[in-house]
Amino acid sequence: MAPFGRLVRFKDESGSIYYGEAESVENPTKETLTGLSVPIYKGEYPWDDDFKLTGEKRTIKEVRLLLRFE
Repeated sequence: MAPFGRLVRFKDESGSIYYGEAESVENPTKETLTGLSVPIYKGEYPWDDDFKLTGEKRTIKEVRLLLRFE
């Protein structure tokens, strides 16, 4: 499992679903995340052994904020 700061699950412009790293966003909301280009993770689930950053970026088109921890 990769360490992450602010993990976000989102759809890009083509409708594909990704996990991305939005650590640079101070106050993550739907508004502050939409349109942002973020590094994406490889792997299906965050707790999988192969879950790691790919070096690629995708632009967030749709995000559903499920939980937010302070």
